[in-house]
Amino acid sequence: MIITIEGYRSHNLKLFRSLGCAAKFYGDKLLGKRMSRNILLEIKLTKDLKQKEQAYGFCHITDDDLNRPREFLIELDTSMKNSFRQILIWLAHEMVHLYQMTVIKDPYSNHNDSFYSFKESFKKVGLKLYR
Repeated sequence: MIITIEGYRSHNLKLFRSLGCAAKFYGDKLLGKRMSRNILLEIKLTKDLKQKEQAYGFCHITDDDLNRPREFLIELDTSMKNSFRQILIWLAHEMVHLYQMTVIKDPYSNHNDSFYSFKESFKKVGLKLYR
């Protein structure tokens, strides 16, 4: 997985490195290492995303090939009031949507049965899968 990270708080080395490592880990686990290798992921860190868009994160296909998308943008709210742990949980949440778009080929990647099928996996590692 080729990962770029930019935006608000991207200068925070701990956050920058942790998001990169977490995205690679989630990608390898969700997509498999073979598919993960072919993904281009841009992570955009945004201040006050929740206030602006009523969500803590988004996952978008940025690839021209909607049948086999390999380029994605994940946007996360990295306002100072949000904990480091919470930002990593939101990244995991958005990575499930990336899985839905690539493996299941669901361009809408809603909070449906395929999304919630990861609830127990999240619980095992101490994470909660939010809507």
